[in-house]
Amino acid sequence: MRKVVWIAVLVLVLILPLALAGGALIGNRLPWRAPPGPWARLALYLTTHEAVQEDNASRPELRPLAFAMPPARIQGLVVAACQALRWEVTEIATDERTLRVSAVVTTRLLRFRDEVTVEIRPAIEGQASVLRARSRSRVGQGDFGANTRHLLDLAATLARLTAF
Repeated sequence: MRKVVWIAVLVLVLILPLALAGGALIGNRLPWRAPPGPWARLALYLTTHEAVQEDNASRPELRPLAFAMPPARIQGLVVAACQALRWEVTEIATDERTLRVSAVVTTRLLRFRDEVTVEIRPAIEGQASVLRARSRSRVGQGDFGANTRHLLDLAATLARLTAF
């Protein structure tokens, strides 16, 4: 009987968390082979709880998105994309040069709530826009790539909405 208890404890303490982590990493459908490579990506996904689109991002999927549309049109499409993804839009704001959309994403398995903020600014040409997004987990130190997945889902949905 003691052996059965120890096996159950071993499964609960070691194997179940590893299976959940592996399932999360696989389930997020991440671009493992893209730069900077699978091992660097694994280290990032296990130690960071944020994904940010920046000009000098080491991961190609985290570079800002450019659109040949005015910012107000893109802001409307971002809201539509959030709704299509079943994200809870929490704020739609405008200031002097930046349009902003904030949303909350609830993860499927463990029901964590992640915050996504999208900023849209006019490009130099005036009728073009640059979109920068950030996804951040509210809890934890590693997100298993969930925040990167949120930004990839947003980009894919926007691509579908802007394709005529």
